[in-house]
Amino acid sequence: MIKPIYEDDSVVLFLGDCLEVLPELASASVDLILTDPPYGLDYGTRHRQKEDKLAKRFIVGDMSLTTLYDTLKLLDRLLKPDSHMLMFMTPTNIGKTQAMIENLWKVKNVIAWDK
Repeated sequence: MIKPIYEDDSVVLFLGDCLEVLPELASASVDLILTDPPYGLDYGTRHRQKEDKLAKRFIVGDMSLTTLYDTLKLLDRLLKPDSHMLMFMTPTNIGKTQAMIENLWKVKNVIAWDK
């Protein structure tokens, strides 16, 4: 069992890979999911790279949307009835992501945040 890093009367926080943590949680135990998952862009950045300015750092699980879909299936078991999920996503893959979500849940709104 994965141990929480923080717990009080109203919240329990875990730190770890969601593919390892989520299966440990009780079914129908989550009221709200707020997530900013990898976008499936195979994104690499040199931002904040001190040691090798030419090397790129890549986001684990961002090579495709497969990891996201695997995670959504795990989340489906955890959500209570009439609960909500809010997910940040890039406009590049919003159509593919919405289609994956609609395989599991009803999409009520898609909100664009122009920053």
